[in-house]
Amino acid sequence: MLPELKTQQGPSYTYALGYKIVKPFAKKVWAEIEFQNPELGKEPLKATQTITPEDKELLIRSPPVSGLKVSEIYTVVLRVYIDKSKGKLIAEHVQKVQAPTI
Repeated sequence: MLPELKTQQGPSYTYALGYKIVKPFAKKVWAEIEFQNPELGKEPLKATQTITPEDKELLIRSPPVSGLKVSEIYTVVLRVYIDKSKGKLIAEHVQKVQAPTI
């Protein structure tokens, strides 16, 4: 399943990504997802989610985003940590997504 950028009505948008979990984690882990903020000089948008050993996929939606440029490429980084304190990084996935053409 390839991720894509899905839009909402109006001037704000939402990154919506789906990842297939190929090798389940032995215990619950914490995912932090960082979405490139298209507004110049703004901090990246972040979301967190837990992943359990039973999960077969990870579905993520960003906070509302504004300022996307048509067909522009944006970066999303998924980091997985062993615990909530984010003391030990166990996986990282960097992905490029393209804003939709309108």
